Amino acid sequence: MKHTVNAAVHTPFGHWLSHHIFWLIVSVIVKPLLSIIFLSISALHGFVLLLVGEGQVPASARKNMAVVVTGCDTGFGAALAPALAEDGYTVFACCLKKESMDAIKASKSYASVSIIPVLTNVTDDESVRGTVETVTAWLDGDKAARRLHAVVNNAGVGRGGPCDMLEIKDYHIDMEVNYFGMIRTSKAFLPLLKQTARSKSVAHRPRIVNVTSVAGLTPCAFLGPYTASKHAAEAFTSALRGELRNWGIAVSTCNPSFHRTPLQASGAAMLNAAWAKASDDLRSEYGGEYMERLTEGAHYLMTANAWDPVYVTRALQHSVSALRPRSQYLVGVDAKFVLVPLKQLPSWLFERLAMLPFHLFSLPKPAASTKDLP
Repeated sequence: MKHTVNAAVHTPFGHWLSHHIFWLIVSVIVKPLLSIIFLSISALHGFVLLLVGEGQVPASARKNMAVVVTGCDTGFGAALAPALAEDGYTVFACCLKKESMDAIKASKSYASVSIIPVLTNVTDDESVRGTVETVTAWLDGDKAARRLHAVVNNAGVGRGGPCDMLEIKDYHIDMEVNYFGMIRTSKAFLPLLKQTARSKSVAHRPRIVNVTSVAGLTPCAFLGPYTASKHAAEAFTSALRGELRNWGIAVSTCNPSFHRTPLQASGAAMLNAAWAKASDDLRSEYGGEYMERLTEGAHYLMTANAWDPVYVTRALQHSVSALRPRSQYLVGVDAKFVLVPLKQLPSWLFERLAMLPFHLFSLPKPAASTKDLP
C-alpha cells in the first residue's frame, strides 16, 4: 500500500494534488496551532530572561579564560578580538598575515589588554596545530586556573560571479576556508574544550561559535562559491551542536546579513575580476551592459545597503559571555524579518523575489540569450 501511495504522489497530477492538500492542512490547521504554542513558550521564556537577566560569565573569572578568534586580519575578527580582550578574556587573535599581527601589536589597546596575535592559516593542518600548541602553552602556565573558554570560527573569504566565469579553484578556495577551515579548527581545539567541560572548577559551558552568514540559510545568485560553503558550514554546525550537547559544550552560529566589512566591499571587485578572466566568447554572450548593471546591483547590496558591523561584534560578544548562549544569532533587520521568513515560500517564488534588487538596476538578459530564446 505504501509503495502505491508513494508512486501516486510522484505522478504529475498526484504531485499537484497531494502537495497543495498537504500544505493547506499544514497552513490552516497544524501551523497556526504550533505557531501559537511555540510563540507563547518563546515569549514567556524571553520575558523571564528579561526579568532575571540572561546571566554572564563572571568578570572576575575571565582573565583565566582563553578565547580563540580566527580571521582577525580585518572585518568582524579585527573588531571582535580587542572587544573580547576589553571584556577581560585572554584572546588569541589568529591572523593570516604577519602585517596584521604587527598592526595588533602597534594598536593602542594592545598594551592594556590581554590579546595575543598568532599566525594561523586555517587551511593548513600544521599551522592550526601550531596555534593549538601556543594556546596549550599558555594554559600550562597555570594549569590549576586557566581554561579554554571559546573558539570563534570567524575566518572567511568570498568568491562571486556567474558560474561559467568562475573556475573550480574559486569554489575550492571558499570551501577550504569557510567550511574545511572551520572543521579543522573545531576538531583541533575539541580536546581542550572537553578538558574545560570536565573541570569541576568551571560552572559555565565552553563553546564553539561559528560565523556563517545569512547566505548559509538563503542562497544568493552570483555568490555560488560563497553561499555553497556557508550552507555547508551551517549544516556542520547543526550536526556538531547535537554531537557536543552531552559533552557540555555549546555550539552557536552567527548569521549576519550584509554588514560593512572589506569582504562585503569587495563585491563589485569580485565581479570585475571574473569578467576580466572571462574569455572573449563569454564576454560576447553576456554583453558589457549585463555585467555593468550586475556590478551596480552588487555594489548597492554590499556597500550602500550594508549595516553597521558593530551589531555583529555585540552578538559575538554575547555568544562568548552568556551563560546560556543562543543556538543562532541572526544579525540585521533583513536577516531577522525578511530573508529568513521569505525562505518559507516555495523555492520558485523565493528565488524570484531574491533577484528583485538586481532587477531594480534593470538587469537585462545576457546578450546571447535574448537572441537564442524564442
